[in-house]
Amino acid sequence: MKTKILIVLALLCAGTAYSEKVKTKKSELRRNISVYDTYAPTPGRLPIVQTAQPIPDGCIQIGSVTVGDSGLTKTKNCTYEACIEAVQEEAKKMGGQFIYIVKITEPSTWESTCYSIVADIYRYK
Repeated sequence: MKTKILIVLALLCAGTAYSEKVKTKKSELRRNISVYDTYAPTPGRLPIVQTAQPIPDGCIQIGSVTVGDSGLTKTKNCTYEACIEAVQEEAKKMGGQFIYIVKITEPSTWESTCYSIVADIYRYK
């Protein structure tokens, strides 16, 4: 009986150690991307329209991007600049012509130590 209990405990400990190793490999920014329409990739840097500024008339939204913490992201990898670069990269891939920042969540002690950005991607008609 004691042998069976020891075997079960050993297996549980081995499984826990393995899962911890897998979890620590996450270090990239999490990206959620919704694409409504695609165009040829856009070269160069895209202009950014900040929250609460008007969107130019005659524009169409072609997608949205959310960039932020994946849970174990190193703080140096999720700065404001790193998040903006990730948004730029995804927006250029889908053929966007400018980025509209919907929401920026700054690092905090109680939630995440990383920035998080939600952005909509637009094209001129």
